[in-house]
Amino acid sequence: MGSVTIMEKRYEEYAYVLDFLSHGKPGFRPTGRAGYRAGALIQCIGEEFFTLLEALVKEGLMLKPGDRVYVGKDSRQEVTYIIGRIGFEELTASAKAELTSDIAKIVVNREKWFVNFFNTTRAITPRMHALELVPGIGKNTCGK
Repeated sequence: MGSVTIMEKRYEEYAYVLDFLSHGKPGFRPTGRAGYRAGALIQCIGEEFFTLLEALVKEGLMLKPGDRVYVGKDSRQEVTYIIGRIGFEELTASAKAELTSDIAKIVVNREKWFVNFFNTTRAITPRMHALELVPGIGKNTCGK
């Protein structure tokens, strides 16, 4: 018999609000999406995989940048519906401005995990280390 592979979860449980759009996005037409209701939405960044998401907010709630919200699969208090993943270019100017501080907050809150990751990362090949794949860290930035 073959071995059983257990799949890890690949979705975000919590996210930080980057921007709160009380009237939705201009020109936003989610046609074909089941469960859509008009109203406020947020752009947010997941705290585990740094996934950029858009989500509809429950009616009457006001959220602000930096708020931590549950976006997982169980019952949510602030979010009605996860619209889906978005790309960096789809972020509002306010969301882009908030991004750096929220990433810093995530890293500080998970500092032990990141320190362990960087301390235990191994070489991919004898000539290439996994850290070289991180943008801005490659061989050229290792000072000569």
